[in-house]
Amino acid sequence: MLALIMLVAAGLGMAYFATENVVSVPITMAGSPVGQFPLYVIVLGSVLAGLLLAWVISLVNGLSSSMKILGKDSEIKRTQKTLEQMQRENHDLELEVARLKGQVPEEPIRDIEEAQDEEVRPSVWDRVRGGYQRT
Repeated sequence: MLALIMLVAAGLGMAYFATENVVSVPITMAGSPVGQFPLYVIVLGSVLAGLLLAWVISLVNGLSSSMKILGKDSEIKRTQKTLEQMQRENHDLELEVARLKGQVPEEPIRDIEEAQDEEVRPSVWDRVRGGYQRT
């Protein structure tokens, strides 16, 4: 609702500005006359061009940030897989040490963690929405 009120106020301001600045201004680009336009068209066109440029820059910045975050997420997943693998190897080595000391039977039962090794891959739509969270 606040956005609608702000939009109406901005529209009223632009309408008032347009009624007060109707004088024609000649436009020259690279020494060649382009034409004459009302002053309010030139000013509002410049404002809209600036807003468009700011939006494009913001969009590029947002995409860059998303790519960095995606890279960090994949690095974290790779590191977590390495950590899990090292923990399994450590557990196997501990069992081997215990077996050599005669404290554990020859064939140890594997942990439940190995049953959970299946990787859940998000769909493309989940990645675009950003709503994918591994539980």
